[in-house]
Amino acid sequence: MAHSHLVVEGLDYAVDEFMLQQYFKQYGAIRYVEVKYDEERQQPLGYAHVKFVNPSAHIKVFNDSPHRINKKECKIRLQRDIQSQSE
Repeated sequence: MAHSHLVVEGLDYAVDEFMLQQYFKQYGAIRYVEVKYDEERQQPLGYAHVKFVNPSAHIKVFNDSPHRINKKECKIRLQRDIQSQSE
């Protein structure tokens, strides 16, 4: 099975990893959440990666669209992990 994670786009800049964990835990156990930052300015870029322990949680997330996190509608897409692209 291909390994993948969710990319959550259009996040409010105030959203942090804790807020995302609290939101997405309703869909299943979370392996990790990572809000992406501009490395030079240390400011959020408005998107994050979410990976579940069980990839079937992705289906639950997509079936429950649209998603509003911190009062802002977000776009969610599936992305294959880099290491599994060569499998």
